[in-house]
Amino acid sequence: MTAKCSPPPLLVLVAVACLATARGAAVVAAAEVPVIGRMEADPELNQISLRFTRTLAIHSNISGCEGDAKVALSHLDRSTGQFSDLNYSFTPYAHIGQPQSDHLTRCNLLASLWISPLSMYYQSSDMKSAGLACTQWYVNNNPPSTNWFMTQLWIPINIGQLLFIYGDQMPQMLATKAIQIMKQVDEK
Repeated sequence: MTAKCSPPPLLVLVAVACLATARGAAVVAAAEVPVIGRMEADPELNQISLRFTRTLAIHSNISGCEGDAKVALSHLDRSTGQFSDLNYSFTPYAHIGQPQSDHLTRCNLLASLWISPLSMYYQSSDMKSAGLACTQWYVNNNPPSTNWFMTQLWIPINIGQLLFIYGDQMPQMLATKAIQIMKQVDEK
């Protein structure tokens, strides 16, 4: 399935990262909070997270995405978190459009529909469990990529977006593993 719609714009996450950097904290350091959404220790970061998720919910480009989500859900094996229509044998993957990147794109699509009040899946427990199941597969397997852009930008941004969207709805172990993936970014 080639997505006809896309998850929310990643520029919002980049803006959040820039704001965190402007506060004097490294972008990765912002991810060191135990779980986005459980940020009692840093009220300013909590406020950033709240504004980010509200902006995602309001400005998500989700019109027409329910059809893509239905197709994705029909291929999702919830026991493994994999999509039956994706061939996961391409490793390491090098670019967007290969199965592992399509998998993460679908995770963000499901999460975006779950958080958007404009979606028929808004706050659906079924959509949340599906989104978390495919996120769990991605985080557990952390598929390798030979492409610098993918490993240094695209994957951390998409994983970070999932952390923001699910917030304290994401299990602690899953959030911790997701943050570890974000920390793999070279700080050069």
